[in-house]
This record gives sequence, structure tokens and C-alpha cells, in this order.
Amino acid sequence: MDFKQLQTFLAIAECGSATKAAHMLHIVQPAISRQMRILEEELGSVLFHRERSGMELTDAGRILLEHARRVMRELDEARAQLQPPSAVVSGFVRLGMPASTCDLLAGELVAAVKQRHPQIRMGMYSGFGGFLQKALLNGELEVAIVNDPEPSPLLETRYVVNEQLFLIGPADSGLRPDQALPLSMLRGKPMVLPAPPHAMRSTIERACALANVELEVVAEVNSMHMQRSLVRHGVGWTIMPSASFFDDLSQGELAGAPLASDMLQRHLALCLPVTRQTSAATRCVTAILLELTQREVEEGHWPSARWVGQG
Repeated sequence: MDFKQLQTFLAIAECGSATKAAHMLHIVQPAISRQMRILEEELGSVLFHRERSGMELTDAGRILLEHARRVMRELDEARAQLQPPSAVVSGFVRLGMPASTCDLLAGELVAAVKQRHPQIRMGMYSGFGGFLQKALLNGELEVAIVNDPEPSPLLETRYVVNEQLFLIGPADSGLRPDQALPLSMLRGKPMVLPAPPHAMRSTIERACALANVELEVVAEVNSMHMQRSLVRHGVGWTIMPSASFFDDLSQGELAGAPLASDMLQRHLALCLPVTRQTSAATRCVTAILLELTQREVEEGHWPSARWVGQG
């Protein structure tokens, strides 16, 4: 097994096609097929199901995929660490964050990294806290912003933002980001909420039960995009971090106000794995991420969020 074989394997896994992988790697397709045949013979396992529609990983292929990604990341980190201090910082950094913060931070972050460090390549991923934390521990991400991470000795955790959850409703609802509302405001309102077992759904139900507020749930969803769409179409109201509705709130298409409950908060932390050396590229991306996050909070672009990090 050699570097070119792993590179070819990863390209096919990403593209789902030997033809597309050959185009990506700028080599002819017979060479791609030959490398995969040799690799499968060496490992004694079939790595792909060959179908008319493309190539799909087998169980053995999925196992190799996890290890191959880790090997390639470690090679990237080794190259970055072997560069002299005066060299241009380069490398591939995979960063994760909750979907609810992507609209606010992701685009600006990638643009800033490209401007300051054009040799750094970015991989951006979104997901729930548990998914991001697992990806960090498995070596699939170099750094992530995680919502209320589970304590782990394998992660360096730095809390950076505390945020009150918002009640989000129609533009003409009269909700204001500078006027906190009691949970009693939820009585009688049709609610669009994440489907169980989403952690935020559990948090909302627990807070309402303690406040003796019965929720009227008219729709359960499993994506933030759908949640936003249903609220915009007047199906009901919802409870979410304000960052997830940042554009809708700033453009006046929806209205929102924080809910005055200590239970309805989220705490965002910057997390890095302690089991791997942090590359120069990762340190540069992390510094820019912290800078942008602090600025968004302190300049009032992130309603009801409070910066708790240092710097």
C-alpha cells in the first residue's frame, strides 16, 4: 500500500466514480482501476461495489476510508510542522460548527483565511454537538465549535460564547431582541420544534415542564432549513439560537426575542483534540475563528450572545 493508492482510493470514495476520480487526479481511468485492483489484492478485500450508477464503498472500504483519511491528515500536519518558521503557512484544516452558526460565521471565516493565508485549504462541516465531538476524537476534524460538549480528557475545551435561546415568530409579531419574554408567552402558540431525540427539544420541554407551560407542537422537523421554512410560511413559532435566523431577523422577515429562562441557554466551546499535535495551519484558522466570533458578538451582530472567551 502506498501514498498514490490511498490518494486514488480517497478520490473514488469522494466522487463515487472512477471516471470522475481520474479527472480529479489528472490521470487516465485505466491507471485508476489498476491501482484499485492491486490495492484490493494486497488487502484481500473488495473495497467498492461496482454498479452502473457508480462505485459504492463496501464495509471493508468504509473501514479503510477512516484510516486513509487519518493517514493523509497526519501527512499534511507533518509537512506543515516541518516548514521553517519563515515559510508560508499551508495545509488542510477541517473545521466543524453547529449548523445554527454557519450563516453567521462560515462564509466570513473562509474568506478571511483565504485572504491572510492563501495556502491553507479549508474543509467546513456542520452538525450536532455529539457528531462534532466524535469527529474530533476520531481524527475527522482538526478543530470545532461545539454546543455544550461532553467533558473529555481527550479534548482541550475553551468556552467562548453563552447565548440565550430566542422565541422566533412572524415579522409582525412585535418580538424584539432587546425585550426578554417569560416562558408563559408560549402558551397557546403553535410551535415548530426539532423532533426528538434532539437535545434542544429535550431542553425546551424540560424548561416548560418546570414552568408549568404546556407546548402546542404542530410540526416536528429534523433540519434547521425546514424549521426556518415552516416559520416563514406561518405554520407556527419556534425556539432556536438567534444565530440560526440571523439573516431573517436582520432583514425583517422574521422577529425574535430572548426567552428569560436560565435553562434555555447554550454554551459554545472551541474544542481541539489533545491526542494530536496542532499544526500551524490549524492554529492560524483557530485564531481567525476566535477573532471573528468575538467581533460578531461585541458588535451586536449576534443578538443575546455574550463573549466569555479571553482576548
